[in-house]
Amino acid sequence: SHPPKNPTASQNHTAISWPIDLIIDSQKNCVGFLMLEISNAKEMINIYHPKLRCQEAPKFNWYCLHIIALNFVSILKEIHARNYVIGDISAKNILVNDRSLVSLIDTDSFQVKDSKTGKVYRCSVGSEGFIPPELVGKNLSQFTQTRYNDRFRLAVIIYYLLFGYHPFTGKWTGSGDPPGQNESISKGYWPYGINSLLIPSPNTIPLKAAHPTLEKLFLKCFNDGHKKPSFRPSPEDWFQALQVAINGLEVCSKNRNHIYSKHYGQCYWCERANNLNVDVFPSVQQPIHPKRILIKKSSSSYQGNKSTQNTQKSSSSSQGNKSTQNTQKSSSSFQANKSTQNTQKSSSSVGKNMSVTPWKTIVTISTIISTALAGLSFLQYQERNQIIKQIERLREQNKLPSGKWNLSSYSLELELENFGNIIEGEKPLIYFDIDDLIKEMRKKTTSLDENIENLQAKVKNLEEEKEELKDKNNSLQNRINRINNNYRQNRNNESKEYTTYINFCNKTSHDKIYAALTYRNENGFISKGWYHVESGECSKITVAQNYRDNVYVYGMDNRGKHEWGKGKDSFCINLVDKFTIYKSDKVSCNDSNQKRVSMSKFSVSPGTNTWSFY
Repeated sequence: SHPPKNPTASQNHTAISWPIDLIIDSQKNCVGFLMLEISNAKEMINIYHPKLRCQEAPKFNWYCLHIIALNFVSILKEIHARNYVIGDISAKNILVNDRSLVSLIDTDSFQVKDSKTGKVYRCSVGSEGFIPPELVGKNLSQFTQTRYNDRFRLAVIIYYLLFGYHPFTGKWTGSGDPPGQNESISKGYWPYGINSLLIPSPNTIPLKAAHPTLEKLFLKCFNDGHKKPSFRPSPEDWFQALQVAINGLEVCSKNRNHIYSKHYGQCYWCERANNLNVDVFPSVQQPIHPKRILIKKSSSSYQGNKSTQNTQKSSSSSQGNKSTQNTQKSSSSFQANKSTQNTQKSSSSVGKNMSVTPWKTIVTISTIISTALAGLSFLQYQERNQIIKQIERLREQNKLPSGKWNLSSYSLELELENFGNIIEGEKPLIYFDIDDLIKEMRKKTTSLDENIENLQAKVKNLEEEKEELKDKNNSLQNRINRINNNYRQNRNNESKEYTTYINFCNKTSHDKIYAALTYRNENGFISKGWYHVESGECSKITVAQNYRDNVYVYGMDNRGKHEWGKGKDSFCINLVDKFTIYKSDKVSCNDSNQKRVSMSKFSVSPGTNTWSFY
């Protein structure tokens, strides 16, 4: 059945509830299929909604919500890798367990393409608030969706998790009643849109509370991607941004369950609680604290701390889904590095893109320290000084200030302080210089990585835009070809004769009336001349096809006046096949009370024998 790869298979967790077998009746007819049920998990609304979260999962703080978003991104990446489109994403289809691991259910509505026949089995349903603007109001059963449509839904899910509400909600500043979610999405009304009629309400969490890398992707998706779906961030883009955001989280000193983004400068949740007198992350025992993660280029799932395992036991019976497997209760945490050597080893791969690559040297320095500083011989003393010089040289090459241990400012007091630290079991001064050097260079590396990622994203956008322009060019070329074919066909039809005709009938009390007919065809303006019609008779006039203009009918009564006359003196026109004349006085030759008829014009459709007028 070609299921997507399970990003949490190593953790004995079912990330995607995929059909595993067919159900056959006694006549060997397929009547359904069997899917794994998920237990010990809650619908996502119980996690992101502040009030429900306090009741159902009080230990899930903002760090956990970032991890949940990261895990959902991993799932969508694997689904798109198999060329599937989810189509119907909603909070009800996403379940979260006490380890912050995510499961996606209702996968039977996915859009699937048969790789052998090319037939597409479309997703015909969509949930309000998750339909991208280009699909609002469309019959989804007649529309083949793409991963770009799913990317809009992905951004909505992440926004729900981090902010607790739908991105296209806010305070309405327009006239009349506020629009519904789908209408707001269709028109691009969200609080941070350009010229939007929605603004942030006092109770909403501002976009600036999130890490700048996430803020940038939300703006790109809902502003740039509103008219250009290919501009929406991919799951890979979100995965990278969420990793950076997680590493930028900080624990509040007043409420340890307050996890905020360090760039904000202070605890946003304390600030919000003071202003609104409502704390969406109230204090709990043994709160879950952020763990730094090693940024990876490929998606894989993460799980929260063990302390979240028991947060949802009291309400687990409310879930209808039950798993056939026991989810693994051991959690993989993000451990901080416990030694300088480990810190350097984990950082060695990060520095590959730097203009100066001193990591191998630093690891060598660390190794010498661990073996030499227990008791310095003269040779070791010289080696120590060489190490210090190497550190200073590296700092100078990377435009960093001098460290604590600088040979140019050497003193006996500093040496005694250094040995005193070693004797008391503390780290030598040179350790702090190395540690400081690593931190400073890591900042540079992170900044460089972000620049590289931004450039890669721009290149990716340009490539996608190129493909989009190529598709448009092909579409325009096809239209030009169709127009040329139609033109040639029409030219071939020009030589054909048509039996289109008009009857001029004299239903008046006069013995004779006069009428004229002119029209324009491919050769120019054509006059059929004047016709005189005896009383009670009709004059049949055959006309050729009219290509460029209108047919004009006009006339006068038998008294020679250049107007139609009034009452019984009016001129009556009967048209074949019961035609009517657009925007002219209606003439009924069967009524005794006839009106004046003004000049009339009507179009003749090329290649037809029947005229329809409205």
